[in-house]
Amino acid sequence: NLPFRDNVFSVVHSHELSTFNSGDAETQITALKEQLRVCKDCGITIIVLPIKDYLGSNFRPTSE
Repeated sequence: NLPFRDNVFSVVHSHELSTFNSGDAETQITALKEQLRVCKDCGITIIVLPIKDYLGSNFRPTSE
């Protein structure tokens, strides 16, 4: 849970969130929803995903 109100940022940027290396799909989706929650309706969300073969990476893209 990010410690910010809803719709406060014009830009939200995440670069290889640690949750992608340690969390399951549900945790990853929750993290993405939190980013969207704090981003303004017409804001921009930039998400840089880990490299698929990143050593130790658990990231598994889902259709969600």
